[in-house]
Amino acid sequence: MAGRKNGSLKGKIAPAVLLSTAAVLVLCSPGCGKRARESLVLAATRDLEGSGVLQAWVDGYRRRHGREVELVVAPDDDLLDMARHGECDLLVLHSPEDEQTLESEGYVEGRQEVMRDRFILVGPSGDPAKVREAEGLVEAFKRIAESKSAFIMRTDGSGTASQAEKIWGMAGVRDFGSWFRVMDRDMEAVLQEASLRGAYTLCDSSTYRRLSAELALEELLSGGDAFVDPYHVMTVSGLVFPDTDGAGAAEFVEYLLSEEGRRELGRGEWSVP
Repeated sequence: MAGRKNGSLKGKIAPAVLLSTAAVLVLCSPGCGKRARESLVLAATRDLEGSGVLQAWVDGYRRRHGREVELVVAPDDDLLDMARHGECDLLVLHSPEDEQTLESEGYVEGRQEVMRDRFILVGPSGDPAKVREAEGLVEAFKRIAESKSAFIMRTDGSGTASQAEKIWGMAGVRDFGSWFRVMDRDMEAVLQEASLRGAYTLCDSSTYRRLSAELALEELLSGGDAFVDPYHVMTVSGLVFPDTDGAGAAEFVEYLLSEEGRRELGRGEWSVP
C-alpha cells in the first residue's frame, strides 16, 4: 500500500500554470503528475477555484513559513485517488462520506473541518416546479421530476455532484427524461448553462454569489442541516507514505485555522464551523 510521490506521478501530469514564484496550479485528471520540485503539495477541490481563497492561503503560508506550495485543483473524486496513491501531502475536500471512508482506510489522518458553506437550489424566477413551497431538498427534487422541469446535474466527481446524486436517490426518482441533463463540468459552467436554459441546479452558495449578477437564476431553497456544506482538511498518512511532508502539512493546517487564514473566508460565503 505504501508508495513514493516522486515515482508515482511520473509521466501523468497535465500542463501546469504558474501562479507565482511560490505556487503552481495543476488542473489535473485522475492520478495527477509528478512533483516538479520538492515542495508541499496541497490538493484542493475545484469548487474553491475561482474564488481566490486557495491562492490567498498559499501566499499567506509562504509569507509565514517561506515554503513553496504546489497547488493541485481537481474534482473531489480525483483528489481521493491522489491520496490513495500518496500523490499529495494534504487535502481540502467537501465530500464528507468519501473522506470518512478514506480516513477509515488509513490513507489520511487529522481530518478536521476548516470551514462550511451552504448548498442551495437555484432556478428560474418563475419557479415552474414550485420548489419554493417544498419542505426540503428531497421534496423539491420530486417536484422538479413530477413537473418535468429542466434540471442540470453536475457529474464531475465533485462534492456538490455527490450531494445532488444522493438527494436524487433519496427522492426515489427513476424516470429521467429529456428534462434532465448532465454536465461533466465545474460549478461555474453548470450555473451558466442552467441560466441559459432556464433550468434548476444544486450549487454551493459561494460560487452562486460570485456569479449571480450575470445569471438569470434565483436562490429558491436553502436552510436546514441538509444544506450544510462542510470543508475538511486532512493530511496524507506518513505511515502509509513515508515521504509525506507531515511537518509542512501540519504547518499549513495551523495556518488555515489561524486568524489570518480565516480572514480569507470573506472571499466567499464560508463561515467558521
